[in-house]
Amino acid sequence: MVGDILRAERERRGLAIRDVEEATSIRALYIQSIEENKYDIIPGEVYLKGFIKTYANFLNLDGNAVVNQYRQEKTPPNVILDDVESNVVKNKGLKPQNNNKIEFGNIIKQKIVIGGLAFALVCGYWMLNLDSSEAPMEQPKQEVKTVVAVPKEVSVPVTAPQSKPIKISLKFEGACWTEVKVDNHNIYEGIPNPGEVLTWDANNDIIIKLGNAGVVDVTHNGNVIGKLGAVGDVIEKKFIKGQS
Repeated sequence: MVGDILRAERERRGLAIRDVEEATSIRALYIQSIEENKYDIIPGEVYLKGFIKTYANFLNLDGNAVVNQYRQEKTPPNVILDDVESNVVKNKGLKPQNNNKIEFGNIIKQKIVIGGLAFALVCGYWMLNLDSSEAPMEQPKQEVKTVVAVPKEVSVPVTAPQSKPIKISLKFEGACWTEVKVDNHNIYEGIPNPGEVLTWDANNDIIIKLGNAGVVDVTHNGNVIGKLGAVGDVIEKKFIKGQS
């Protein structure tokens, strides 16, 4: 390995690590790490290759060849070798890809894919909610109640017939020819039966004629007048409105 080659050449020349450090200005810690093939302590790939080339040239070795040897040791099988990589750089004018950049690019691609999937899921969920929210909701059927208006019973005031101002009642104790005229209209003429009571009312006047006044009791507007004459007397009596 590269470290073994450099250490063997240094020892063959009888040089100590301190001597190499003073001549190349490479720290003894880094020289020892290179000889032990422990490169993790060296800060970066560029510094490491520079140290290897400087150390090899100091030992009168081909620095470029030693660096190429380091690359071959580091590159795993079935991966493009440095020669092919150099040809690509020379023929295509392209720079060799950096593994760290490739890994970083892969990470970015993975994040983009994951982010795209997450965005698609969110959009899908949003669209589903939008569709469900915009879908017309089925309105509950409202029960239609038929209200039958029951007409209220209208009470029509019954107007009692107004009593006429004149009212005459005749009570017959015996046979008596009788004639009655109400408001100038002949209403009654005849002989009532004994014990019979006849009543008339008028607006203006009532005229009665009795052929046997002694057997007839007369009542005017509820007031009992009694008999207008003696038995056998023919009496004519007029009762007018406002008369007491």
